[in-house]
Amino acid sequence: MSTTPGGWPLSRSLLLLVFGTSSLALGLGLALLLAWRLPAVQAQSRALVQVEAAVMAGRAELLLNSVQTRLQQLAQLLEATEPEISVALVARSVAADDLVDLVAVTTPAGAVQAVGLKARQSGARADATGMDLSGSPLFTGVDARRRVAWTGRHLSMFTGTLTVGLSVRLDDGRVLVAEIGLDQLVSSIGALAGAQATPSLGGSQLWLVDQRGEVMADTDNNAAVGRINLRDSPMLAASATSGQPLGVWRHENVDHEVAAVRSAQLGWTFVARQPAGLDHPDSRQALQSAAVAFGLTGLFSLALAPLLARRVAGSVQALVRAAGDESRGQHVARWPQGPIRELNQLSSQLGDMARQIHAQKADLVQLNQGLEQRVAERTQDLAHANAALQTSMHALQSARDDLVRQERLASLGGLVAGVAHELNTPLGNSVLAISTLQGDLRQFRGSLAQGLRKSALDALLDGVDQATDIAGRNLHRAADLVTSFKQVAVDQASGHRRRFDLRAVVGELLLTLKPTLARTPYRLTLEVPAGITLDSYPGSLGQIITNLVNNAVLHGFDGRDHGTITLRAERQAGDADLVLLRVHDDGRGIPAALRSRVFDPFVTTRMGRGGSGLGLNIAHSIAANVLGGALSVTSEEGVGTTFLLQMPCSAPQAAVHEG
Repeated sequence: MSTTPGGWPLSRSLLLLVFGTSSLALGLGLALLLAWRLPAVQAQSRALVQVEAAVMAGRAELLLNSVQTRLQQLAQLLEATEPEISVALVARSVAADDLVDLVAVTTPAGAVQAVGLKARQSGARADATGMDLSGSPLFTGVDARRRVAWTGRHLSMFTGTLTVGLSVRLDDGRVLVAEIGLDQLVSSIGALAGAQATPSLGGSQLWLVDQRGEVMADTDNNAAVGRINLRDSPMLAASATSGQPLGVWRHENVDHEVAAVRSAQLGWTFVARQPAGLDHPDSRQALQSAAVAFGLTGLFSLALAPLLARRVAGSVQALVRAAGDESRGQHVARWPQGPIRELNQLSSQLGDMARQIHAQKADLVQLNQGLEQRVAERTQDLAHANAALQTSMHALQSARDDLVRQERLASLGGLVAGVAHELNTPLGNSVLAISTLQGDLRQFRGSLAQGLRKSALDALLDGVDQATDIAGRNLHRAADLVTSFKQVAVDQASGHRRRFDLRAVVGELLLTLKPTLARTPYRLTLEVPAGITLDSYPGSLGQIITNLVNNAVLHGFDGRDHGTITLRAERQAGDADLVLLRVHDDGRGIPAALRSRVFDPFVTTRMGRGGSGLGLNIAHSIAANVLGGALSVTSEEGVGTTFLLQMPCSAPQAAVHEG
């Protein structure tokens, strides 16, 4: 049963594709344009503020230099004029200068001789003549070496208002002093700044900042005057007479490009600033233009896309109808053609494919007639192979179980041999002591016929003491050995979990291995400290150690007349709940080809010579499944082999004894 596929119609998809593609292309183009335009605007803004600050400072310097020039000219006139005429000259000089509010002449000692005031200075002191200016910066700022000096902003001693002073020293020692009202000077400089802040020069906003960092004039309607102090701003510290740009400075949440120039005469700073980044009008205009262009292009794409979509969709829909007829079994004799070359090629290829499908369908019908018979034959063959595989699996499992039982019987045989060998010495000593005592008793009975002598009785008693002592000590040793062997046998046979001291269990186990090693030239050393207590399965642990020791004797020392096996245990550094047990031998080492497979079953170098290849496999399985640990190996040929058993002090509760 066929179903109608989901999705959008082709015309809508093409419409979205055309619109999306054109929008993406336009967006990338506008992004590249903005990426070029915005840095250009920023660079232009940085250059403009640099120029405007320098030009503004230059105009202010020209204004001040013009005042200085006029005052120096007046000083030259005064030097050539009688003192009585000085008052008139000073008064005319003040009246003719729009910027200067006051001009005074002092004696070489600093007393005022003549004063000229603007008419607007109505609050000036009436008794200015004779005033002592010897302590005023206006008088002390000039001397024989420094003939002209600007004092900057100060409080006038004549009018009591804030003024800017200029002093010129005459050759006869008199000093000509001029004062310019601060308001008048700032207004004049502000007028220059306002003329400078024109669109043709970038429209920068200009500040006039005094020595204390206060803004005295602002082309933006004096908005910053009396409200902003730049004394601690790095901008003033970095300003230089060269007008170098100071970079971006943030003011009232707007980034500005800033340049500053300091006046050498007054110590004032002229600051030019323009908005930076997107706050700049040119940047905003570029962004708005890009948005408008993007919108207009999007509308054009929306108008053009439907025409293209209908043209392409008509040809595709004809192909879809022909393909639908073909899929329903209706043979299409002629596939549709349209105005698009690629779609015509697709139509021809679909027709060829349809004819090939019809031919292949006939071949498939013929092939399917014999398919069921071949499937039945293959199924029967697989069933026979599966039965044979199951039989082989059972045989392998049975063989593995037999080999495991043989390993355990061999271990039990070794245990019995160890018991017999270890008990032989104390029991032999006991038998020898009893036999000696029997001989002493026979000798004592023979001496009784000749009469009881005290020396004979003492000798008999000494022999009894010595014999009973020897027999008692050896029988106690035999009893201890039997207890140790019994504990090892019970642990290995039962697989019970119990709490035990690692050194004691390993020591008991080594007693069972001692008779086997006694017949070899190999030594076994124990380096297990006391106090390592485990709650685990001692029988399983003993089976692992026995397998590792036997593996070292059979494989590590094969063909050697010497060798040492070392058992070393310690708690893992940083984790007292883990115990590391190393079994190291200085034998031949494991060949590199076998190192990665030593724990695999039936891997041995003594196959056919008594080796089953299951010892290390069983030990690895017990370490992981019973003790809850891990068994690993490191080896180097000609140096030796080390097996590392890492196990927790408390075995997992869900552990099940192997086998």
